[in-house]
Amino acid sequence: MIIEKKIVKYDWGFEEWIESAADCPYMTKYITIEKPTSLQIHPSCKPETITALTDTTVLVGFRELSEARELFEKTDIQMIHNAIGLLSLISGILGLGSKIKHYVIENMPNEMPYSMCKYLAKLWPLDAAALAPLFLNIYNLKEGQSLYIPPYTPHVFIKGKVLECSGNSNITIRAGLTKKPKDVKMFINKVDTTPYQSK
Repeated sequence: MIIEKKIVKYDWGFEEWIESAADCPYMTKYITIEKPTSLQIHPSCKPETITALTDTTVLVGFRELSEARELFEKTDIQMIHNAIGLLSLISGILGLGSKIKHYVIENMPNEMPYSMCKYLAKLWPLDAAALAPLFLNIYNLKEGQSLYIPPYTPHVFIKGKVLECSGNSNITIRAGLTKKPKDVKMFINKVDTTPYQSK
């Protein structure tokens, strides 16, 4: 089997080493996360497992609704407090648009996970997806620790270096934190809102 190997260096500092072939069912990537990746999901053909090569921080999967509500109670985002489910929650958040600057930068506490929201908002000041740390789980992985990300599970890679093994597909549905094309409607229709348990 002929394997193609290449290194891709993106303009935002996201570097990956790819080993793949047409008849190979998976891809392996070495990823240096110099800047957070987009809020994204992948389809059923692309589950993935990441293994930290250094201290690494990622957001993966939804928190429990009760936990997310408790975090939002310290914000001025009143509409979110009445969310009846995680899908309602994410729909309301991603609909905030440019109001995010007021909510995040001016009126949030400085401790985690709010400080991570502020960090993302400085990078993407008009993007409501900067609130992702309030509704997604935060994992701080040590070298050698791994995390499985099922299809349609929302995730953002914040910092670190990982080895990623995934299904051989380049399909990504993005909802924010990127200059690349986004499809928020598709993201909301496809995202798995089951509270995530790490594996």
